[in-house]
Amino acid sequence: MMEEPLSQGASPSGDSNFSGSGELSSTTIMSIDERMLDVSSRHSLNVLRTPPTKKAKRVRFFRNGDKFYTGIVMAVTPERYRSFDSLATDLTRALISSVTLPNGVRAIYTMDGKKVQSINDLEDGKCYVVSGQGEIFKKWNIHLLK
Repeated sequence: MMEEPLSQGASPSGDSNFSGSGELSSTTIMSIDERMLDVSSRHSLNVLRTPPTKKAKRVRFFRNGDKFYTGIVMAVTPERYRSFDSLATDLTRALISSVTLPNGVRAIYTMDGKKVQSINDLEDGKCYVVSGQGEIFKKWNIHLLK
C-alpha cells in the first residue's frame, strides 16, 4: 500500500495555510500570534496568583518544666506548616531524640503561660514552651535563659 505525496498547496489537515511557494499565509501567522499571546497571558496570570513568600519566623521551643534543656530553634513558615498539627508533629520528631514526650507535642505556650492557638500567633525571635497532653504549664524563670 503506497501513499500518494501531498500536493504543494495541500496540507494533511485539509487547511490551505501554506501558499504554493511554501510560505505561511497571513491567517497562519495571526493564529500563531494569538496562541503566543494566550500562552504569555496565562503565564503572567500564574505569576500574579502566586503569593509572595514571607520570611520564616525563627522560633525557639523549650520542653515544659525542663530547665536544663537548651531548646530547639525552628524556622516556621505558613507554606511549610499549613496547620497547627503539622507543626506539633514536626516538633515531636525534632524533640524525640532528646526529650521524652509520651503523647508528643500537644500544646505550645508563650513564656508567660498563654496558650498559642495558631501558627500565626508565633512571633519571630520569641521563645515558646511545648508540652504533652494533659500537662499544665510550669512557670519559667526567664533569667535562666540569658
